[in-house]
Amino acid sequence: MAHLSDRQKAELVCQHLDGVPWTRIAEHSGVTVRTLQRWAARTGAGQLARPPRRDKGASRIPTELVPAIEALAVRRPAPTIAYIHRRVGDIARDRGFASSRVHDRSPNRARYRPGPDSSR
Repeated sequence: MAHLSDRQKAELVCQHLDGVPWTRIAEHSGVTVRTLQRWAARTGAGQLARPPRRDKGASRIPTELVPAIEALAVRRPAPTIAYIHRRVGDIARDRGFASSRVHDRSPNRARYRPGPDSSR
């Protein structure tokens, strides 16, 4: 779907206000009916443009971890994203950054092991 300007979105909503069914507008514009309905609701509230994210411009990564992430990412051969994620989690835990995103990889962690009667 192509990105439409606020003016183009408003024109599609106006077509519905003039009596054209949502389904016909959706067929001709390539926009889903639900999206058109969302635009109509926003138009009624006077804010057709999507509001900016509350965390726009903010980084959730501690600045102390950025050099470690960059160093891991530029290694050759290139490591997998999963490897980088695990290592950064280990580094964050070692440096005392408490986060629900940092997974415990301690050797004593309980793991799922299917039993003999398991269908997995």
